[in-house]
Amino acid sequence: MKINAHLFPARFRPLLTTAAIYLAAGLLLRIVLWGVFGLAAGSGWSGLALALPLGAVNDLVALAYLLFPLTILLALAPRRLLASRFWKWITSGSASALVFGTLYLACVEYFFFDEFNARFNLVAVDYLIYPHEVFINIWESYHVLRYLLACGLATALIVFLLRNSLFANRMPAAG
Repeated sequence: MKINAHLFPARFRPLLTTAAIYLAAGLLLRIVLWGVFGLAAGSGWSGLALALPLGAVNDLVALAYLLFPLTILLALAPRRLLASRFWKWITSGSASALVFGTLYLACVEYFFFDEFNARFNLVAVDYLIYPHEVFINIWESYHVLRYLLACGLATALIVFLLRNSLFANRMPAAG
């Protein structure tokens, strides 16, 4: 499916692609949480039907904050910069970091929900107050390295498969 260039210029393709990845991960996470924990707690299809649109609204608000700097950069950057090799490195590094962070956060949220029967909340703030003890406990209790490696491999695959949409470096320098 081609996106109309007048409605959505090529320079914003990385923005649209990273937003789609973030929204897809949030959708998939909600479905998994509902399937693993919601069904066991007696939440039927109506619970999922309510969680998905409300979660999408929550994700859109988070995306507005997360992607604001990239939006401003893409809107204001000269076309010559967007066509440069430097921009290719910046875009590929940023896209990889965003994809990896999204995937790893989904894993972390799954285990947080498993432990506390809730999405991230004030308990997560306690993790920030006592980071040393908490991170040692997490490292000893969970297979952190295994999930880091899995997220790294998944990130490499996703970035490779979506490289044409993530990297706006194919823009002509003129104009």
